[in-house]
Amino acid sequence: MTPDVSSTDMFLSISAMAARLGVSQRALRHYEAVGLIQSYRLYKSARSYDPETVDRLTVIALLRKADVPIATIRAIMSLRPDEAAYLRAVREALLSAQDQKTRELAMIRQLLGDLKTVFTASVQASRSPREVR
Repeated sequence: MTPDVSSTDMFLSISAMAARLGVSQRALRHYEAVGLIQSYRLYKSARSYDPETVDRLTVIALLRKADVPIATIRAIMSLRPDEAAYLRAVREALLSAQDQKTRELAMIRQLLGDLKTVFTASVQASRSPREVR
C-alpha cells in the first residue's frame, strides 16, 4: 500500500526514527532488508517512515531490546490484522524473554558463587605451608 505523500510532515526520517527508538539507522535498514517494514523515499531519496510503519517499528524495537528473534517478530507482525491475537503474541514473546533472562540471571549468580568458591580455595592454598624437599 502506498501512503499519501501529499503531507510529508506525517513521515519520520530514518535519523529521527532511530533517535526516537534508541536504535541505529543500520538496525532500521536491517529490518527493512529482512522484510519487517517498508520505508518510502521522499526527500532526496532518504528513507522515511509513515505512521503505520512507525507503529510497527516501535513494537519491533521493543521486542528486539528483549532479544526476541527476528523470526519470532516476523510471525508476530503477521498477526497484526487480528489485534487481540497480535497483542497476545507480543505479550507472550515478552514473557518468554523475561523467563529466559531470569534463567540466565540465575546461571550468572551460580557462576559467581562458583568463582567465589574457586577464588577462596586458591587464596587458602597460596597461604598454606608448602612442603620442602
